[in-house]
Amino acid sequence: NPYRPVETFWETIPVSVQATYGFTEQMLAMPGRLIAGTLSPEEAQMGGPRTIWILFQQAVAKDSESRDPATGGASPQPSYYTLLLIISLTISVGVLNLLPIPALDGGRIFMSLIEIVIRRPIPGRYQTAINSIGFVVLLVVLGIFYIKDFISPVAITLP
Repeated sequence: NPYRPVETFWETIPVSVQATYGFTEQMLAMPGRLIAGTLSPEEAQMGGPRTIWILFQQAVAKDSESRDPATGGASPQPSYYTLLLIISLTISVGVLNLLPIPALDGGRIFMSLIEIVIRRPIPGRYQTAINSIGFVVLLVVLGIFYIKDFISPVAITLP
């Protein structure tokens, strides 16, 4: 999104909502695009803490460079990579948290919807078992992604 100064805070709300919707839509469409072949597996890799750290280093360096007159920066339109990265991470965590995965908020919402449909509560032992299994699977998957991230981090270079 191009940088454009605004007069009031209220002018930012429609642009923010539109950008959040677009980012969320792209994120949720990613598995379908992978299956359809319109997105390569390299473009859809998940990054862990090391990749995020590398991206933050790049973002801060680019932002500092765009504001430093000694390096030819201090342009009328400085870059905002760090802010955009923070926004992207916040939206990503929010969307992933709402997926119907046991042990996450989306899993609890899904269980509540099941209770609404069957019109009685799911027994506690089943909820505990489902959440425990989901939590263990989630930890294993995250562990695999984190190990992969430290062995071979995703190579992303900011423009």
